[in-house]
Amino acid sequence: MKDRVFLSVFTPSRTAPEDLEAITVQRQALLADAVERVHESATTGNKHHLLFVGPRGTGKTHLVTLLVHRLGRDRTLDERLRIAWLNKDETSTSLLELLRRIYEALSKRYPDEFTPDALEPLFDLTPEDAENALAQLLLKTLRDRTLLVVVENLDALFEGLGQTGQQKLRAFIQEHPVLSMVTTAQRLVDDIARRQSAFFGFFQTEHLKPLSVEQARELLRNIARLNGQTDVIAFLDSATGRSRIRALHHLSGGNHRLYIVLSQFITRDSIQALVDPFAKMVDEMTPYYQERIRWLPAQQRKIVEFLCAQDRPIPVKQIARRLFATQQTISSQLKDLRGKGYVQSAQRGRESLYEIAEPMMRICVEIKENQTQGPLRVLVDFLRVWYDGRELNARLSDDRTDCMARVYLASAIEANQAQGNLRARLLVDGFNAELDEAGRAQWGGRIKGYAEECEELALACGHWAKGEDTEALRILKEIIDEDRGRSTAVKLSSLDLAAEIHHKKGEYLLAINLLNTLLAEPEAPVEQVARALINRGTNYWQLENFDKAISDYNAAIKLPQAHVEEVASALVNRGTTYGQLGNHEKAIADFSAVIELKQAPVEQVAWALVNRGVAYRMLGDIDKAIADDSAAIELPQPPVEWVAKALVDRGLIYGQIGDSDKANADFTTVIKLEQAPAEEVAWALVTRGLTYRLIGDIGKAIADFSAAIELPQAPIEQVALAFRNLGLAYWLQSDSTRSETNLEALLRLKGAPLRERIDAHLALAEIRIFTGRWDEAIAALGDGLREGATAAPAYQGDSTDIIAAFFDSTLQPVIRRERTRSLFEVYRDADAITQLGEALTRHLGRLHANTEKPPSPDNLETWATAWEEAGKDIDAFRLPLRLFRTGIDFLKAGGTDPGILLDLNQEERKLLEQVFDLESSPEALRAG
Repeated sequence: MKDRVFLSVFTPSRTAPEDLEAITVQRQALLADAVERVHESATTGNKHHLLFVGPRGTGKTHLVTLLVHRLGRDRTLDERLRIAWLNKDETSTSLLELLRRIYEALSKRYPDEFTPDALEPLFDLTPEDAENALAQLLLKTLRDRTLLVVVENLDALFEGLGQTGQQKLRAFIQEHPVLSMVTTAQRLVDDIARRQSAFFGFFQTEHLKPLSVEQARELLRNIARLNGQTDVIAFLDSATGRSRIRALHHLSGGNHRLYIVLSQFITRDSIQALVDPFAKMVDEMTPYYQERIRWLPAQQRKIVEFLCAQDRPIPVKQIARRLFATQQTISSQLKDLRGKGYVQSAQRGRESLYEIAEPMMRICVEIKENQTQGPLRVLVDFLRVWYDGRELNARLSDDRTDCMARVYLASAIEANQAQGNLRARLLVDGFNAELDEAGRAQWGGRIKGYAEECEELALACGHWAKGEDTEALRILKEIIDEDRGRSTAVKLSSLDLAAEIHHKKGEYLLAINLLNTLLAEPEAPVEQVARALINRGTNYWQLENFDKAISDYNAAIKLPQAHVEEVASALVNRGTTYGQLGNHEKAIADFSAVIELKQAPVEQVAWALVNRGVAYRMLGDIDKAIADDSAAIELPQPPVEWVAKALVDRGLIYGQIGDSDKANADFTTVIKLEQAPAEEVAWALVTRGLTYRLIGDIGKAIADFSAAIELPQAPIEQVALAFRNLGLAYWLQSDSTRSETNLEALLRLKGAPLRERIDAHLALAEIRIFTGRWDEAIAALGDGLREGATAAPAYQGDSTDIIAAFFDSTLQPVIRRERTRSLFEVYRDADAITQLGEALTRHLGRLHANTEKPPSPDNLETWATAWEEAGKDIDAFRLPLRLFRTGIDFLKAGGTDPGILLDLNQEERKLLEQVFDLESSPEALRAG
């Protein structure tokens, strides 16, 4: 193996820039942006001034080093830019001293241009004259080039300059716009943040964030790749490697510098090889952290020292109590410490909890307090995270483990027993921090449960919770494929979880294969077998293999010693499947069995009641359907999800039987129901809006459709439905602009159902015909018909309203013929002749029903003639034309002589009789 590449821990500028490039993570986009802004400063009059803020060790110097390196390689800047990178440890107490430092930095980089001898005469001048002369020397030597000044520890520079020096520097920059600054600071000091300061709003400020666990993994992989350590790269991708990265993260708090220091430990497998180098590292790092704490004011030192002694976040009131201070005082000091990067906070409800931002800082306090040779707590905690409980016990039992290592291992085991598994806690806390409140509620308990069983299971579940399905499945595959070292229970749980993920992804065959493997395991417990049978049945159901689905549900129901929860779940699923097959009697029998099952979970009973209600409704027994929905609502402590479903279903039934008041009452209850699922609330809003529209209350309908659209986490299907109905509601108010706006919003909605999209296209076509925009109408219609033709199965909507709008749009024969031809071509090209024929026929029925203002015979004849001319050569249109012509003749004769329909055969005649609502008996025809 080649020698390790030198990576300077405290002075990245001493590391080869190519090596810094190779290990860079997280900041690539930020670095590219900074280079671009400096390039613009050098080549235009637009000068940028950048400030990167972050605690020590967050990679500020690393970033600046690469920025200067990239700028130095850009040959287009050779005659445009000069760089002065100041020594960060020098002090400037005046503008004169700062200008001298800038000139000396330029002299080191460009000695032929900025000669050191040019400074000598200035030392004989007064400070004021020297400042003016030095400024002129700099400007004259720069000529028309831009000066980039790189300043690290800007906070220290501004402290040295004071208010007067800062004001003079700002004036110099404004008077001589040749200067661009790239700066760093540990915190956003008042000299920058205060509105009254000279440099308020001057810098484009970027706050550098600590590394996440995944970014840390990328950094360690880059370091290993740079050192040619292919074995380390593979190890970092393993389950053990990922666990150790979390251990390093626990110590480093995401600090870049500490990851570089700790990277040497990542593959240490021997406890002796770990403890001794770690102890050496503690010795080396202790002065660094002690110095950082000594910089702080006394009150802040006390807070930091107190937090260093804690192993979890502490609320402000507890810190104040232990330090005999007021909460206001502690809160103020903590705010300042957070700005300096010493502490970090998290919210628990309304309460703020604080902890040390860098766990390694605990070394300082511990070293001072540890008067004996006892184990360092920071290393004990490190071991608790580095090894899982099984490994700790195994290494303690190993005869090769020396005495000091045994002390640390025993302390780690004892701490886990007394305080809980730190490794599992950090894993759960890490995912909880990455999830939002809803995510924590949904996944937190499950991740914690898996963490107690196996941390890789918890890791997989956590990645799934974050939407990282591929990573979750990769971890589970490692567990499933591992030949040894895993208990059967863990492998079965992995199969179960992987199958669930594949199911959610719609990969039902892959889920079934995993469940087959689980079910073939003779040691699988009954509860897990029952659950696997139910889940496999559900996957078969999704594949519409209902026979196999029912077979699995049967097996789960008959399984000896199956828990009542699994039996109830299998019965409900089997009942749902019977309902899907149209066998509502068998569905009702299964749902009834669940309802009567002693100790059945209330969720399953609610599910059974609602679904039995649906089955009764399908059989036409409305009273029993309403009774079941009501029973679900009135269950003791029913799940809110099923209460909402029952209310929506009952509201739909009331709406169907014409009781709009009761329907709206149920929908309103759902809308106001606390914690009701967004899907049910959206359904209630849309359906209540439809009810309002039917009774003519368009204003309330619009309000409900709008609320559904704005509802957080509303399913896309309901949002699309709400957009379409909102568009139609505005159309009823003769507001074509808002109508079109909402229909177009539906078409832009990613994932909107095809039927809603097609109906929106057709509605837009209708509106544009009515508003006289024929070309736009044809375009919208064509888009809808073509999109519908490509779907499987095809759906091209109902064009009756479009035909009606077209019929009313013009009576001029020439225009009617031209537009009929173009309209016909749209249907023909979209293979939608059938839809056109049906729409024309249904439109005849509407004309017949309009007894108040029937169209004239001439109007009807020009209408018929236009369509006959347009479709005369198309075979597929012959039958629709024949029906259409006969219907037109019937209407021209006053619509009272059914005998005219005898020109058609019996089957064709029945179609028109239905359209015109005529009796089809021979006596009726003879009477005509």
